[in-house]
Amino acid sequence: MDIYDAFQNSEFFSQAGKAFGDQHLKTSVALVELHKLRTGKYPQSLSDIKFIGQWDIMALGSVRYACAEDGNSYYIEVASGWG
Repeated sequence: MDIYDAFQNSEFFSQAGKAFGDQHLKTSVALVELHKLRTGKYPQSLSDIKFIGQWDIMALGSVRYACAEDGNSYYIEVASGWG
Protein backbone atom coordinates (compact mmCIF):
# COMPACT_ATOMS: atom_id res chain seq x y z
CA MET A 1 0.00 0.00 0.00
CA ASP A 2 1.47 3.37 -0.96
CA ILE A 3 1.00 6.64 0.90
CA TYR A 4 -1.87 7.74 -1.33
CA ASP A 5 -3.83 4.55 -0.58
CA ALA A 6 -3.08 4.91 3.13
CA PHE A 7 -4.40 8.49 3.08
CA GLN A 8 -7.59 7.50 1.25
CA ASN A 9 -8.20 4.76 3.81
CA SER A 10 -7.54 7.03 6.80
CA GLU A 11 -10.07 8.27 9.34
CA PHE A 12 -9.17 11.87 8.39
CA PHE A 13 -10.10 11.25 4.74
CA SER A 14 -13.36 9.60 5.78
CA GLN A 15 -14.35 12.43 8.14
CA ALA A 16 -13.36 15.10 5.63
CA GLY A 17 -15.47 13.38 2.98
CA LYS A 18 -18.50 13.40 5.26
CA ALA A 19 -17.99 17.07 6.21
CA PHE A 20 -17.58 18.17 2.59
CA GLY A 21 -20.56 16.07 1.50
CA ASP A 22 -22.72 17.65 4.21
CA GLN A 23 -21.63 21.16 3.24
CA HIS A 24 -22.13 20.48 -0.47
CA LEU A 25 -25.65 19.22 0.19
CA LYS A 26 -26.54 22.29 2.25
CA THR A 27 -25.06 24.67 -0.32
CA SER A 28 -26.87 22.93 -3.16
CA VAL A 29 -30.23 22.99 -1.36
CA ALA A 30 -29.77 26.70 -0.63
CA LEU A 31 -29.03 27.41 -4.30
CA VAL A 32 -32.03 25.35 -5.47
CA GLU A 33 -34.32 27.13 -3.00
CA LEU A 34 -32.97 30.54 -4.03
CA HIS A 35 -33.65 29.67 -7.67
CA LYS A 36 -37.28 28.85 -6.75
CA LEU A 37 -37.61 32.07 -4.81
CA ARG A 38 -36.40 34.07 -7.80
CA THR A 39 -38.24 32.18 -10.56
CA GLY A 40 -41.24 30.55 -8.91
CA LYS A 41 -40.18 26.99 -9.79
CA TYR A 42 -37.35 24.64 -8.96
CA PRO A 43 -34.74 24.26 -11.73
CA GLN A 44 -35.19 21.28 -14.05
CA SER A 45 -31.42 20.70 -13.78
CA LEU A 46 -28.65 22.15 -11.65
CA SER A 47 -27.18 23.79 -14.75
CA ASP A 48 -30.29 26.02 -14.89
CA ILE A 49 -29.26 27.77 -11.65
CA LYS A 50 -27.96 31.30 -12.21
CA PHE A 51 -25.97 33.55 -9.88
CA ILE A 52 -23.56 30.97 -8.52
CA GLY A 53 -20.04 31.47 -7.26
CA GLN A 54 -16.92 29.51 -8.14
CA TRP A 55 -17.09 27.40 -4.97
CA ASP A 56 -20.77 26.62 -5.63
CA ILE A 57 -19.79 24.72 -8.79
CA MET A 58 -17.90 22.22 -6.65
CA ALA A 59 -20.93 21.71 -4.40
CA LEU A 60 -23.35 21.31 -7.31
CA GLY A 61 -21.00 18.81 -8.93
CA SER A 62 -21.06 16.51 -5.92
CA VAL A 63 -24.83 15.99 -5.63
CA ARG A 64 -27.49 14.14 -7.61
CA TYR A 65 -30.60 16.16 -8.39
CA ALA A 66 -33.98 15.36 -9.91
CA CYS A 67 -36.86 17.78 -10.34
CA ALA A 68 -40.52 16.93 -10.84
CA GLU A 69 -41.81 17.81 -14.30
CA ASP A 70 -44.09 20.51 -12.88
CA GLY A 71 -41.13 22.16 -11.10
CA ASN A 72 -42.85 22.08 -7.70
CA SER A 73 -40.67 19.51 -5.93
CA TYR A 74 -37.24 17.92 -6.17
CA TYR A 75 -34.95 15.22 -4.80
CA ILE A 76 -31.31 15.85 -3.97
CA GLU A 77 -28.63 13.64 -2.41
CA VAL A 78 -24.87 13.64 -1.93
CA ALA A 79 -23.10 11.74 -4.69
CA SER A 80 -19.55 12.30 -3.42
CA GLY A 81 -17.86 14.07 -0.54
CA TRP A 82 -14.23 15.00 -0.86
CA GLY A 83 -11.83 13.44 -3.31
